[in-house]
Amino acid sequence: LRIEPSARAAGMGNAGSALPGGIEAIYFNPGAIGTIENAVVSYTHSFWFADIDYNYAALALPIKGVGNFFASVTSLESGEMDVRTVEQPLGTGERFDVSNVAVGVGYGLRVTSRFATGIQVNFGTERIWHTSNKLVTFSVGTIYRLSESGATLGFGLMNFGTSAQFT
Repeated sequence: LRIEPSARAAGMGNAGSALPGGIEAIYFNPGAIGTIENAVVSYTHSFWFADIDYNYAALALPIKGVGNFFASVTSLESGEMDVRTVEQPLGTGERFDVSNVAVGVGYGLRVTSRFATGIQVNFGTERIWHTSNKLVTFSVGTIYRLSESGATLGFGLMNFGTSAQFT
């Protein structure tokens, strides 16, 4: 949940709570859900070092007179790795992988022409070899456009929820 899907925001040092418009702004502030004007889909795939795959897909759907709905899926997958121990530093012959998946749903509303608010719930799982955990997080946010020239003030309380414990 802490890996940003937008190169634009990453290039700004992850300072995206007041990022103007676009589906990529929702990652930093669910209040941006309320600013979406047209249906939009986004997909990000990053291939990282050590065979790690990162995928993020998001959909925002405004419904006139009701508000805007949002859904996202985030996954992080490692490649297979050798199990190593102090006694067998070259490997035991067993292999394992790591898998993280988060599914998010949200709702946002443009309250006035300058003010929007939103809420998002994420359900996440993480699996490492024979252990796993589950968590639920909530995020809320608001966006207020200060001027017609684009100055924006944003507030977001992100990923507030349960503590994950491995089983």
